[in-house]
This record gives sequence, structure tokens and C-alpha cells, in this order.
Amino acid sequence: MSIPEETFDENGRAYHRWQRGLYWLPHDETELERLDITFGVIYNEDKLAEPLHSAPLNHEPGQPPRILDIGCGTGFWAMEMADKYPQAEVVGTDIINCQPAEIPRNVSFKPKCNFNDRHWPFGEESFDLIHLSQITACSVNWSELYNNVFRYLRPGEGHIEQIDFDIAPYCREGPLTDDNIILRWYQDLVKASEEGHRPIHYDPTVTDFNLKKAGFTDITYRKIAIPWHYYKEPGENYQIGGTFQVTMVQGDGFESYSMAPFYRTFGWTREQIKGYCALVKSEVARTELHLFSYL
Repeated sequence: MSIPEETFDENGRAYHRWQRGLYWLPHDETELERLDITFGVIYNEDKLAEPLHSAPLNHEPGQPPRILDIGCGTGFWAMEMADKYPQAEVVGTDIINCQPAEIPRNVSFKPKCNFNDRHWPFGEESFDLIHLSQITACSVNWSELYNNVFRYLRPGEGHIEQIDFDIAPYCREGPLTDDNIILRWYQDLVKASEEGHRPIHYDPTVTDFNLKKAGFTDITYRKIAIPWHYYKEPGENYQIGGTFQVTMVQGDGFESYSMAPFYRTFGWTREQIKGYCALVKSEVARTELHLFSYL
């Protein structure tokens, strides 16, 4: 893992140097730890996405399965898949080299790979499964991205699986009012991300349209409510709510989402952004509000 050489400092957070501005969230130890904690809960502790993938892994007879992980981060999912399928060839791509030095023999990582480019450093029609996770606000053109994924999947047998966290806040007690600081923060984030051509707002109808336009069929969705608090009630994913508290409220998650968009788009200072996030976290900490988002 060689983070410092590939990053620059902006308002106390580290961001990638290569193709600067492509990805708005930080690439420092704090953020990578937050992502790994989140992935760990999703795939291991709460098994929200167990067993690592839901899409079939069909492969050509006599050939090893080929799996591509786009935006692989620290390589958590790619390495888990490599261990689960020791006969498979697993490739992870990201814009920065932040993967560990010791990895399973059947996994490889390709840093400085921009999935927004039309041509990827692989043969077309060569992957059995392409996995995308936590890449909201990364793509400049989702339609083109899905076209690319379709081209690099094995015809008739390949599958795409995408998992993303929609940060939009919902409240079980009813819609948040316009003067609520959490809703205002989200609205500001949507505006900043759209003006920066990295929209964070998730619209399932647009996703469905783009997938079908690319040629995908038999599309299925699974929508999981993720509490923002650790409250133990029947049927609730309350444990991951505790993780949200740790990574977003007690940690720097809100600042990770906010710092670059608000600074680069609105010109706000570091102090203004940190103060804004402190107000948001204070409101989130009110346990009488049953807040949640969707995975």
C-alpha cells in the first residue's frame, strides 16, 4: 500500500493525484478504514450481501472464472472472492494503489485505471462477473459505464452486480422538514455533486433505463434499509446502524462526503465545512429520530 506518494493534501484530507478530481472522496487512512468497516459489516457480520455475490458465476467449461472488481479500494471484496474461488482469476482496478502487498496468488490489482474510459486494459467479452461497489458520485456517464461493462462481459453468460449506498436521509416518523439540518446537508451535497458532474443522487428509474439500454436483461434489485442508529428492534438491521454511528457520526464520514464537494464547488472553507458537519452529526445523534438510508 503506497498512499502518500499518490495523494495531495487538501483541507487536511488526502486525495488522489492521478487524474485529479476524478473521485471526490478522500484516499487517506481514515477513509479507507471507514470503507473497510462498512464492507466488513455488509459482507461478513450482518451478511446483507452474503455470500459475497448474489449474481451467478457462470464460466466457460474448462476455463477458470474471470472476475473484475471495479473501484476495488483496498481490495477487500476481490481478495475475499479469490479465497472463496481459488480456481478463479480475480482482477481489481482503482485509481490509486491502496491494496496490501500480500495478496492471494489468484488476484491482481491494476491501479491508475479509470473506469470512465471507453477502453479498459483487458480483452472484451472476457469476464464472467463484474462487480461495482460504493462508486456513487464517481461516474461522469453511467450510460457509457454500463455499455462498457456489457462489452467486457462474456456474451450470454456474464453478470454485473452493483452495490451502492444511497446517502439520502429518510425518517420513520415522517419526511424531514425543509428546515432540518440533515435534509439541508443532503440537498447541498446533491447540488454540489451535480454542479461538479459527479451526481450523488440515486434514481433507480435512471439506473434501470441505462442498464436496459446497454443490453442487460433479467435485472433484479434488492433494497435494504440501513438505520443511522443502533436501536434494537425486531426486523431492523440494527447492528449496521451501530456501524453507521461509528463511521459517520463518531468518525469523519460526513466530512469525507462533504469536504471536496463543498470546497471545490461552493468555495467554503475547511472550518465552515467542519462546523456544518458538526451540526449534522449533532442532529443525527438525536435518538428519537429513526433515520435510515438505503443500500
